[in-house]
Amino acid sequence: MWCGEKYTFTSSSAGRMWAWTMRSLRHPIGIKRHCCTEPMPALSTLDPKPAVTVDLHGCRIVQTCSTATPSGATQHVASSSSFSTAYRCAACHGASVPRMSSALSASAVAAWILAGVMSGTSSKLFQQQRVQLSQRPGMPALPLCSVLWATCPTLPVAPVSVGVATGAIAWTVGVKSIAGGAVVSTGRLSCCSRGRSTNTCSAFFFRARHDCITRVSHVLMEGLHPRAVLLLCVAELEVRQQRGLLPPGALLLTVADPKERLGSGGATLNALLVATEHLSARAGYTVVTADVLDTAHILILHTGRDFPWDGCSRAFCWMPVAAAGRCVDMEGPVCCLDMLLDCLSTKMCVGSPPGVWVCSTDMILSLPTTQKMSWKDFSGVRVVSLPGDISFAAHHGVYLTDAEGGVRDIIYRGSEERIQTAAMPDGKVPLVSGPVFFSTAVSEKLLQTHVTPPLDGCTYMGMDSGAPPLQISLFLDILMSLCSDQTETKFVNGERPGCSSPLGPQGAAVKSARSVLWRTLRGVALSLVYIPDGYYDYMTASGREHVIRLTEAGIERQILSHIEELPCVSEASRVINSVLEGAVHVVAGAVVQHCHLQVPSDADTGSFLNRTWSQFFSHTGIQPEELWGAECGVRRCLLDARLFPVFKPHGGAVGLEGVRFLLGGSGTTESWRAAWRLSLKEVLSLADQQGELRWREELFFSAGRRRAVDTLKGHTDHNLLPSIRAAVLGGQQGALLQALDSVASSSSADLGVAARTLACIADVLGCLAGEGRGGLRSGPAANPSWTPAFRLLEQGKLAAGVQELANQRAAWLSRPDLLVRAARHYEGAGQILLRKAVMSARKFVFTAQAHLPPMGKWQEVECPARLDLSGGWSDTPPIAFEHGGVVVNMAVRVDGRRPIGARARRVAEPHLVLVSTSGAPGCSMTSRVVCEVLADLDTHCQPHAPGQALGMIALLGALLKAVCVCSDVVCVSSPLSLEQQLLQHWGGGLELHSWSLLPHGSGLANMTIESVGICARVSAGTSSILAGAVLAAVYRCTGRSYDTSSLIHAVLHLEQILTTGGGWQDQVGGLVGGLKLARSHAALPLRVDVEQLTVPQDFLAALQERLLLVYTGKTRLARNLLQDVVRNWYSRLPSIVQNAEQLVSNAEECAHACTEGSLPRLGASIDRYWQQKKAMAPGCEPAAVRTMMNALRPLTLGQSLAGAGGGGFLFILMRDAHQEERVQQILHSTPMFGVFLHRALETSVYTLWNWTQKGLRSCSKMHDILSDC
Repeated sequence: MWCGEKYTFTSSSAGRMWAWTMRSLRHPIGIKRHCCTEPMPALSTLDPKPAVTVDLHGCRIVQTCSTATPSGATQHVASSSSFSTAYRCAACHGASVPRMSSALSASAVAAWILAGVMSGTSSKLFQQQRVQLSQRPGMPALPLCSVLWATCPTLPVAPVSVGVATGAIAWTVGVKSIAGGAVVSTGRLSCCSRGRSTNTCSAFFFRARHDCITRVSHVLMEGLHPRAVLLLCVAELEVRQQRGLLPPGALLLTVADPKERLGSGGATLNALLVATEHLSARAGYTVVTADVLDTAHILILHTGRDFPWDGCSRAFCWMPVAAAGRCVDMEGPVCCLDMLLDCLSTKMCVGSPPGVWVCSTDMILSLPTTQKMSWKDFSGVRVVSLPGDISFAAHHGVYLTDAEGGVRDIIYRGSEERIQTAAMPDGKVPLVSGPVFFSTAVSEKLLQTHVTPPLDGCTYMGMDSGAPPLQISLFLDILMSLCSDQTETKFVNGERPGCSSPLGPQGAAVKSARSVLWRTLRGVALSLVYIPDGYYDYMTASGREHVIRLTEAGIERQILSHIEELPCVSEASRVINSVLEGAVHVVAGAVVQHCHLQVPSDADTGSFLNRTWSQFFSHTGIQPEELWGAECGVRRCLLDARLFPVFKPHGGAVGLEGVRFLLGGSGTTESWRAAWRLSLKEVLSLADQQGELRWREELFFSAGRRRAVDTLKGHTDHNLLPSIRAAVLGGQQGALLQALDSVASSSSADLGVAARTLACIADVLGCLAGEGRGGLRSGPAANPSWTPAFRLLEQGKLAAGVQELANQRAAWLSRPDLLVRAARHYEGAGQILLRKAVMSARKFVFTAQAHLPPMGKWQEVECPARLDLSGGWSDTPPIAFEHGGVVVNMAVRVDGRRPIGARARRVAEPHLVLVSTSGAPGCSMTSRVVCEVLADLDTHCQPHAPGQALGMIALLGALLKAVCVCSDVVCVSSPLSLEQQLLQHWGGGLELHSWSLLPHGSGLANMTIESVGICARVSAGTSSILAGAVLAAVYRCTGRSYDTSSLIHAVLHLEQILTTGGGWQDQVGGLVGGLKLARSHAALPLRVDVEQLTVPQDFLAALQERLLLVYTGKTRLARNLLQDVVRNWYSRLPSIVQNAEQLVSNAEECAHACTEGSLPRLGASIDRYWQQKKAMAPGCEPAAVRTMMNALRPLTLGQSLAGAGGGGFLFILMRDAHQEERVQQILHSTPMFGVFLHRALETSVYTLWNWTQKGLRSCSKMHDILSDC
């Protein structure tokens, strides 16, 4: 989809060639804009000032005037060294264009140029043509380009400024052969500034850890706003990042040089300052701090000189290569910049210490594949040089070195005798080839000069402070100050070609700047690395040299192109990024790049309605003159044939009946002849392209919104993120948000749909914020501004709650950080609805009246821990009820005992006594709370309530309170007091005790809760099992019976009240003994069915001997993992949906392995499960755990972290029995900070000790694997 603007152009003077510009206002990501350019015929064939209308309608060119082949057109172009070019805008990079069904009547720019400009006998230079734009009111003026054209080789090459605008698509007529030496190319050329001042801009590239900066300077055309090129630089670098030439984590920035003509030295200093400024900000500093350079790896790339043969500069000039370096597996263009980046990153810069690399982009470097540089004990500055001939060096620079490789002097455009003194033993001279490396210490010295006048005039900070601009050279000023043959007087006062003169208008400032450089840098060692086997190719302005470069031997004749008639293209020619349709002949030595050339379809060989023209004329009786007129020499093609009747002679539309006779139906030729008819070309000229494009765009977004609504209401697994991104990029987020609001408001009967819809709204807000802007998506969601909306949702008032969310959203759209925070709150709102959906599990909770135990008698319940063998995450809502979940896990004892338990008794005092203990022996924590009034139970749904001292205490206290509420011990909304309720129902109060002896965050427990200022880890797995134990104890002491299924569903309901969320596998694992398989179906209400697995007895014994637990000592924030998993599931990322399928199927396979008694199959299932966990929640495998698992892998059949991963327990299924000592040896020999393995006091029990800030913690290998519960 494109939005186009139609412009009308007129010519201001007569001439042979016309050109015009059309502009694309907007285009979606992944679609390159294309501008259309086509020359006009000679004015002698047209009215004095004919009008031309151009638009973007399918990249078609529409003319309102007739056309004729120029008199100079030929079928073959002869030129030995000529260069011709059609044009495209800076945003166009040779992307494919839609093909028209038939050729246009006028030839393409390339064909006109070849036919008219480069005809063999023509000696006439084209005069400058100005294209005058008749603008609409308020419409910005479009720039014109100044372009150098070369005429035939018999004449001297002279610059001619031609007013040609940008374009990309070409259809040829008349020209069928491109001769040797000619280059037909799209691309704006920028070689004829002729004394005009130019502006430069810079692009910076950062990356963390290996902090690189790429500075790209562009010379802008007269009248072109710098921002256009800034955006081009960023876009091109981003493309390279996507292709893998730049690191994926790189941050790409651009910044304009503060003033033109700063020189390479001034631009380097400004780039270094901006780089340091950004690195300082990222490190948390508030001022520019040189300390950030200590570990930074920085690359600064320069480009700035015009290149006649590519308007995007040498850096982005396409080379005849199909792939560069690391991009061999990806098709894409290769520019000079790509080749340079590959050379630097894979050969030259490898192993270099922190520092700053500086290099230009106007050359091609080639180094031996075995090239390596030694960086041992390096300090100072290093230059890299490649060999060159003395004759070549006379126009460039060479290094004069001493015997130790130190640089004595830099000779720039010296005499042959002077250059000869720099010759190396191989007879070549070391060219100034571009790459320079500054060590960290020297970089800091250079950076210091940005605050010292007059060098502050090289930076934007200095100019913003009023400093006058100053031009200095990187080589002839900065590096020259380090050369050993230089004296201070010679350096400061010397007149050197190629840099600012100390005798010129800025003479005093130049001398002062050189003095500062001398005082700051003198004494720094400047050494040279000479690579005799390397190759240096400077891209000069010579067209002949560029043709040779593009056509040299060993290069395929077609690169990233489509050629219909390959035999017509010579082996010695080159076709780059082009489409050649029909018999387009390209002979040896010619180059075609970025062109769409199409041999015309003429009236003699064309067809209409599946009939040849002769058959059509014979069938209908229509004569050719009725379609094209009787004029001689007029080209006859389908596009110009007046076939289509529009109006009847006396008014009124013809309609379909006027053309049915063409297909053998009713109607007559006479009525057709009498009607006013139009050709396709004329129809296109009358079409409202703007309206059509707007309609297509509107239709596209409307269809996308409808698909989103259907996806949500239909519970399908369609990924909505691409549609959301497209809507945001197209500015259609308002309509999309309105549609999503409507779906959410109307989904009260299906809260799962409503919750997913709110998550989609959060995705829209996240996309609006921008990738990587505004902060992390996961974060707090309890801002008071959103409380009214949350309260409405909690009360079940869905429509009102959604509307209040939308009202609040409107105030959070102004900044990326506010958008991200709003997205978090929409996810929080979705969690409210998700909890309500899961509460439907209460439908499956059944209790009955039983014997009421006597007052004071304890009812005690103990539960084992659980190990999840496969299927975890599929039990997590909403996956559990939208996709369905299957989990296989086992109940386990730790150190021979069930580590989780609770007891309850009735007491005479009418209050609630709640006591909780958590943690392994020796590092446990105990809290005691007495609730005497109903208000004391207000925090039953606030596990992280403000004012609580410890998050763990808050969670356990809230859990015990929630048990009292969910088990109907008390009713918080009752008009009766707590004392009255307790006495009325139970004859007194209750005392509850709970405990968990597992290490916090162990993985037999899988959640972290953060409290005010303190991070105390409590396991969701433990809390789920603990909730089941406490509920069972309370049911017993209050005289109620229950079954295990009711207990499982009661825990699901309780955790929604508690707002901790989570799945159902933890309580299944701890409340049902042995090995079991549990399922939930894709439906609400959420129901869990549990099947205990029957396994061979010898399998249990073998499992007992081979299953080990290792406590990694690592804890993790599983809550963030849960947020990410739920978000990705709601987005229906294809990888997540596929992984959910695999989790379920692997759990079924794991169950079969257990029932068949196959340890290898069980181990394979566990290994697959770990890979599936990592795919579902990237980041759940700490580096230390990965090292441990890799070290143990030869001994294992399978291994995985328990729970969500990220730390806790590693459980290992060993290949052989009784491998504890071998495991101990491997862990002892594996370098892991702070982890030690010791033999414990109990026989055959091994304990992994981990030194933490709180002291020694331990957790044993389980001695008794299976628990009967």
